[in-house]
Amino acid sequence: MARKTERCLCWAAAIAVSAVVVVIAARALAAGREVETPAFTVIDLPGGAAGIGFDDLQYSPRLHRVLAPAGRTGKLALVDPVSRAVSIVGGFSASDHFDGGHDFGITSVADTGTELAVTDRTRRELLLVDSEHAAITARTALASGPDYVRWIAPTRELWVTEPDAERIEVFSLEPLKHSAAIAVPGGPESLVIDTAHGRAYTHLWKGKTVAIDLRTHAVAPPIANGCEASRGIEVDPPHEFVFAGCADGKLAVVSGDRVISSITPVRGMDIIAWSSAKRHVYLAGSQSADVAIIGVSGRGELTPLGKAVGAQGGHCVTTDDAGHAFVCDPRGGRLIAVDDRY
Repeated sequence: MARKTERCLCWAAAIAVSAVVVVIAARALAAGREVETPAFTVIDLPGGAAGIGFDDLQYSPRLHRVLAPAGRTGKLALVDPVSRAVSIVGGFSASDHFDGGHDFGITSVADTGTELAVTDRTRRELLLVDSEHAAITARTALASGPDYVRWIAPTRELWVTEPDAERIEVFSLEPLKHSAAIAVPGGPESLVIDTAHGRAYTHLWKGKTVAIDLRTHAVAPPIANGCEASRGIEVDPPHEFVFAGCADGKLAVVSGDRVISSITPVRGMDIIAWSSAKRHVYLAGSQSADVAIIGVSGRGELTPLGKAVGAQGGHCVTTDDAGHAFVCDPRGGRLIAVDDRY
């Protein structure tokens, strides 16, 4: 949960990013290869015109929908990645005023396989949602302010990161209730689940990453991740790579206990997204107002493939793993869909 000021997407930013894309294309053509500039589409969200303090975007393969907790609007938006149609679930904390931050209302979501779990920062609640009937089915209090919620399928648990308390709060289902807490001193920032190896990964704020056993909740010793300030995290289970997004815009690949490669393609970064099908990482430049597409080889080598228009302050991104990335535009109260044809 990086605390950054979010600014509007403007034509100046778009022109600046377009200029960068032109330079990249020119250099590529000089080197004898063609580069296709990624196309993008703007998706307006209901009630978003005054701005939305986005934080976490996710994609649900079960529902075939991008899941966008729309902050102060009091709505959870479900976006069809192909038609770009939007449906909503309401009933969460709402406000008519956008304060420029992302600490109000619902800001994180996870799919349990039957329902959606949503965290409400304003009410400090964890809620379950029946998306088919657009209804809230259960809710419970959180012990501290939430950041991200993630579903742990092997143990049927929901984990909620609580950075102010330096812990992960664990909840069981049926009924929804607190069951445990995992201490993460110096963190936790971001959370990703590797069910293949029975581990979760989270960052410490100051340049380290820890693995957590999904069943015992044991926390392994931290390893350096190449960041001065850790932010987004993703994992490539087949190669056991952990991707660390850094606040300054650097992406690092961690294998075992060392960083094997890194690249800095954007300025300002928080959440990152990984496409296992395409082996691409998507990085949203919150300061550079762009979206970088980075290819990852089986050896962990990083190759910049292209850039598209993003948004000032747009620090969150997700992918449907089928050639589309979705970036938040806080001031515009919308999403930017980027087509990845690389």
